[in-house]
Amino acid sequence: MTISGPPSVLKDFLAAFSFKAYRLPNESPYHASLLFGSHEVDEIISHFPDQLLGSYKPRIPILSAASGKYIAVDDYKTLLHRVVSDTLCEQVRWDHILSFFAEEIFQQTDFKECTICPISSNAIHLLSSALTRSTRLNVTIDTLMNSGVSASQPARPTGKFEQSKIAIIGYSGRFPEAASTEKFWDLLHEGRDVHRTIPEDRFNWKTHFDPTGKTKNTSRVQYGCFINEPGLFDARFFNMSPRESENTDPAQRLVITATYEALEMAGMVPNRTPSTQQDRVGVFFGVTSDDWREVNSGQNIDTYFIPGGNRAFVPGRIRFVRYWR
Repeated sequence: MTISGPPSVLKDFLAAFSFKAYRLPNESPYHASLLFGSHEVDEIISHFPDQLLGSYKPRIPILSAASGKYIAVDDYKTLLHRVVSDTLCEQVRWDHILSFFAEEIFQQTDFKECTICPISSNAIHLLSSALTRSTRLNVTIDTLMNSGVSASQPARPTGKFEQSKIAIIGYSGRFPEAASTEKFWDLLHEGRDVHRTIPEDRFNWKTHFDPTGKTKNTSRVQYGCFINEPGLFDARFFNMSPRESENTDPAQRLVITATYEALEMAGMVPNRTPSTQQDRVGVFFGVTSDDWREVNSGQNIDTYFIPGGNRAFVPGRIRFVRYWR
């Protein structure tokens, strides 16, 4: 995506050349530090010969999609390394990018108008709206280069499973004696039986146990399958106060944590594609009961008791929590 002060210069440049871009049929999770690291970045850069990288010098200022600031490097190899690293490992921070344009570029210059020319990008209206709100620029959009992108059209769906529009791109969960899907697979592969007596950090089962079942307010159950550390939760990471976190059902906290992990695995970037535009994302969640609210209905009633315990608030909490900070 390019932005021009005097639009006539860019228009003359575009008119002098015939640009045609093609989408590469390469798809992979990206912006996911959970999947990629410096080793993968170095491996990609290694395919470019040093003599080729050494013959170029950065000439055009390039913004980092992760920090929203100029990438300050002296050689092309370092620049390429930074770009690949941002693409594979870092989140796209549109809030930083838009703030940099509005506050550090256009407010410190004499530009009266600008033309935005997207190149195979659908973030054009996001940038245009942000500049219009925060500056006095006359913003126009030139889609000449965007219209030259050839995208392969998918075949008409036949109803077969392999052509379904539903794809599982990330998953996560907590299971008895397995704090991740990988450990859960190991548990299944080993065929382990993980039932045990009710742990003391839940409640004293001996106090409420009667094998005959004749005593009131008792149970014949003394065994079960339990997840480890159900209350472990990073409230600050999810922008929740300690008070709200304390009044939130542990199941809700586990849901938020597992959902974040699934989105991180998928490399989801909001507003990156039409299917990831935030106003088009729906949250659907099935919950059978809200035992935690029922058990605590007679004690510790606080401001966050209803949203923290009622099962109807679970999808809403996933929808409105800030995953991409």
